[in-house]
Amino acid sequence: MRPAAALLLVALALARAEAPPSFDWVLTLENGDVLHVSPVAIEQGRLVVRWEVSPDEPLRLELKAVSFLSRAVEDGQGMAPLPDQDMLRLHDDSILYGRATSIRPDGIDFDVPQVGRLTVPARNILDFTRGGKQVQPPDAKDGEFAVAMKSGVTLAGKLLADDGGRMTLEGNGLTATIDPNALAVLVFPRLPPTEGDEEPPAAGIEIKLRNGSVVAGREPALAEGTLRFKAGGIEAFVPVNDVASVSFREYGAAPGRGSLRTVLAWGRWSDPDEEFRRTIDALKSLGEARWDIQESMADRYDDAFRRKLFTARVLLVPEMERLPPTPTDGAEMRPVLEAFLRSGGNVVVCGAQPPHLQWLRDAGLIELESAGQVDGVEVIFTAKGAAAGKGIPGFQAVNATFAYAIRSRDAISLAEAAGKPVVVGRRVGRGWVIVLGPDYFMTNEGATKLLGNLVGLR
Repeated sequence: MRPAAALLLVALALARAEAPPSFDWVLTLENGDVLHVSPVAIEQGRLVVRWEVSPDEPLRLELKAVSFLSRAVEDGQGMAPLPDQDMLRLHDDSILYGRATSIRPDGIDFDVPQVGRLTVPARNILDFTRGGKQVQPPDAKDGEFAVAMKSGVTLAGKLLADDGGRMTLEGNGLTATIDPNALAVLVFPRLPPTEGDEEPPAAGIEIKLRNGSVVAGREPALAEGTLRFKAGGIEAFVPVNDVASVSFREYGAAPGRGSLRTVLAWGRWSDPDEEFRRTIDALKSLGEARWDIQESMADRYDDAFRRKLFTARVLLVPEMERLPPTPTDGAEMRPVLEAFLRSGGNVVVCGAQPPHLQWLRDAGLIELESAGQVDGVEVIFTAKGAAAGKGIPGFQAVNATFAYAIRSRDAISLAEAAGKPVVVGRRVGRGWVIVLGPDYFMTNEGATKLLGNLVGLR
């Protein structure tokens, strides 16, 4: 080899060896501390990272001390799934986007990009939605399937399959043949475990992929740029470049984020003397000792804000009356709020209206459209809103109460007035996004109890 070539190779090797790691991940610890790191490995129950403060000395952190690991810059994180992708929701909070290759009463075979094919048994499935469909299935009795077809026809009953794979639904004295290709939504019944079934081990991590899928897994390991974990009966291998975030949700000692009593009321865009103060007063009226309410008017979403947020269980956002017509900070808050939600926090937003709805979309919380006001109309809780309506026999919507049309595929109506949703929920990881129609400029006993129930939702 020529001397010049040899020197060039040595120089390249030295440059490669001395190239500092890029600290483009944010690590949030259970105590609320925030570090900017470069992940190296998960091994022997510890997360190994390089820290920008001391890059030459890797930190080895016990997984029970770790809450959330996410990219500092979105760069595709939170990217919306393609509209034609199917969606499969599981009882362990997994939300999978991909393609169903086989749909049966006893389970679904589902291809997830970057993960592979999962065979998911019926007892693990909450519901299946065909890509691009927004048909609402009917309520079903215990043990029944609920079906919505692309045509808009809805049915509920017992789902059977013959040897040829054809499915029939029996219910209400009718028998209908179900074409899997014509399905829009299929809701599975919550089945009790049968004799011999083993409860799957608790998921240790929750991985969000760049295609929007969220996968609950266990026994994680990270080495040579690949995250390995067990999910759905298989061992999955995912390149770290395809990962948006990882929540270490089952390792911590606490069941959720921060103190179960702590509420952070954030009022950057709220009227400090009206809705902000009145919303807090409504919550306090349910019992001063029930919650520890902290207040913040922060206009920066830096490590200091994240540290304060992660010591709370709930972020309460009173009506954002002062939000400018073209809000820009929703996208800035997106990674912070997603980390908070996936590690067990709740975000409760009151009196949302345009342009607040655009802010909610930008922040990655939920997609809603305005459906007007319903002041004075009776509020009725849906079957899925039983926890929201606990101890509330019914009440009249106060002035002002806003109604919504739901556009997020995985959001649900918890309460309605005049047939329109006025309380909407969306599960994100271990947390909830809740949007309430009342703005709490005025309130009554029912609206006040509703706020308390939703702040305490688990």
